[in-house]
Amino acid sequence: MASSVNNNESVGLLSGQPSQDGARRRRVWTVLGLGLLFAGICSIVVVFTLRSSQYKHNSNKDDSGRLPVHDVNLLLITDTHSWVNGHQHTPDITADYSDLLSLHEHLRDYVRDTKQQAYLFLNNGDLNDGTGLSGYIKPSTTHILPIVRHMPFDAINCGNHELYDNASIADLVDSGFIKSWNGAYLTANIMLGPNQTLGHPYKRVQLADVGKPDATGHLLIFGFLYNMQGTAPAVTVELVQNVVKSSWFINAIKGSMADDLAAIIVLAHMHYVDPLVTVLRDAIRNISATDRLPIIFLTGHSHLRRFQQLDDFAISLEAGKYMDTIGYVSFDIPKATDLVLNFVNYTITPNRTTFARMAGLKDTKTFDTKNGTALREQITKVYAQLGLSRVVGCSNATYSYLADVSQNNSLAALYIDQVAPNTVMQHVPNISTAKPFLIHSAGTLRYDLFQGNITVNDLATLSPFADNYHYTLQAYSGQVLNEAIDVSAELVYPWPLDKQTDYHVMTLSFDWPGINATLFKANLNPTWGIVPNYNSTSVFIDYFDNNPAWAC
Repeated sequence: MASSVNNNESVGLLSGQPSQDGARRRRVWTVLGLGLLFAGICSIVVVFTLRSSQYKHNSNKDDSGRLPVHDVNLLLITDTHSWVNGHQHTPDITADYSDLLSLHEHLRDYVRDTKQQAYLFLNNGDLNDGTGLSGYIKPSTTHILPIVRHMPFDAINCGNHELYDNASIADLVDSGFIKSWNGAYLTANIMLGPNQTLGHPYKRVQLADVGKPDATGHLLIFGFLYNMQGTAPAVTVELVQNVVKSSWFINAIKGSMADDLAAIIVLAHMHYVDPLVTVLRDAIRNISATDRLPIIFLTGHSHLRRFQQLDDFAISLEAGKYMDTIGYVSFDIPKATDLVLNFVNYTITPNRTTFARMAGLKDTKTFDTKNGTALREQITKVYAQLGLSRVVGCSNATYSYLADVSQNNSLAALYIDQVAPNTVMQHVPNISTAKPFLIHSAGTLRYDLFQGNITVNDLATLSPFADNYHYTLQAYSGQVLNEAIDVSAELVYPWPLDKQTDYHVMTLSFDWPGINATLFKANLNPTWGIVPNYNSTSVFIDYFDNNPAWAC
């Protein structure tokens, strides 16, 4: 009898990541206010949201050689968010896309040619929005898509970040990016129009074509996104609950079952135990009429390293974020006598030393492949063209985006106390002597500011979205705003606002629809202006570029 092997083996130094909402922003507002001097005339109250996160670490495990190989072997990444150049401030996770490409080529040759087993290289979406390569440059896909096209993924899913603006969606289509994958860009529930998916809904892969020459079976691969709301108008996301009832989904599974289906792989851009994972699993089980079909969910979106066994023959693995984790799943096609799926799964800390050992090499001297070296040259060239390595200042300390605003190392406090008041807050036009205050959601700050030299890329990474600052032309009393704005109970700074003081509401473009609707619901009927020449990324670059206190 085969046995289930290992709930979650962690290769390298990190095996857990902050538990956080993987969506770009949560519309749950934890409010803090701070009175500040504004242009020598009025005061500012900044309202900012912090997310609570916890690091959870499992026991460390160093890899001592090659990964185990079974009938089907999957190397995967998810939620890279344009982190293709490695983590320059974290020595243990410095591997970049070029290193990953070299690793893939070593593993592909070993698994397919030497071991003669099936091997696939997979990407679970959220390619953009995260570093200087993508986010504050519009559309956010401009510079990242050409780099991703160098990665020979056997299937690639679409995340939510590809869908926030029409320009990025158009770039996916018009640049030829989707077409270049020859049916491997999978979007089962993302629609461009009636009966027209953005990419392809699924892909069939013959085992004989991916390294298992004597096999007659095949793999069926789907790409799903969670039930996303708030996409750009160019697309709609169909509910997963509805898609699994559609005739094409049913026919895809039934047709595969009649043609020697070995396993189903679901690239699911959703939390590793999202209820929709259960919806998909149950639907597949009902349609296939078997509990023994392997179903491998490769999940994402919530930026976690997590594993869950869903039943005796179904598993879910989520492999981190920002290129801080590489996932690996290896499993056997069940025999008639097997009572459970025989598999292993790993979450791997990406650095060149670990990669070389996984490739069966003693060191990194012969690790780089020709294609990997060429990709590194391209990434370096793009960074130079965009000026992302330009040093704009130096920091004597590391500021954490996860730290509470009351802590000395709080990036949020630095933003509130220094960055916003010395940049965008000094250039708000047509404003009265009332106090402005800024409110926006949790995901604006995305990464730490590290001690040492500060580059343009560092600042674009910690605040990548380049959202405009919107503000109400009208001023409202604190009493009215206290009643109108429903905030989280997790108050980490003084709230409510002073009832007797008047305020201008300020927010970012991503949050503007929600804030605007809130104020209209309270019959405040706001009219809005936009602060010119500033956005949520440029405020940081401007501040550090022009502040002698941060000079090197």
